[in-house]
Amino acid sequence: MFNTKIDEQEINFIAEIEEAGEKILNDKREIVAVCQQQNWFRESVCSLQKSEEEKIFMSFGISMFKIPKKNALKFLNKGNEELKEQEMDLRKNLKDSVMVLSQIEDSPGMKGLNLNPLSSEERKAISDLIGD
Repeated sequence: MFNTKIDEQEINFIAEIEEAGEKILNDKREIVAVCQQQNWFRESVCSLQKSEEEKIFMSFGISMFKIPKKNALKFLNKGNEELKEQEMDLRKNLKDSVMVLSQIEDSPGMKGLNLNPLSSEERKAISDLIGD
């Protein structure tokens, strides 16, 4: 009645799908971790801006240093920018991974997956064109 025998080709196909799915899940986990770190940086910047101290203690590894507040803010803002770039790269990789999975499954690609947001110059040009 039912054929319980699975051939090698079917096993390889399922393994490919599982591998692609696992890559997608790992990318999502990395994005969540980067976003959590970004939130921590934003909280730190907000806290420093409210602080009236001229110098603050910052931890670098296992060492604590007392540095000027403006240098700490520069450091945190630079770190936040690097995290934004890393998040954008991870999101691009996630889109690529989803496309690979769609190709493996032989399903039509997700419409709109490769769309990118407008840049500030493009938004300004559209705003000027519309007249807002």
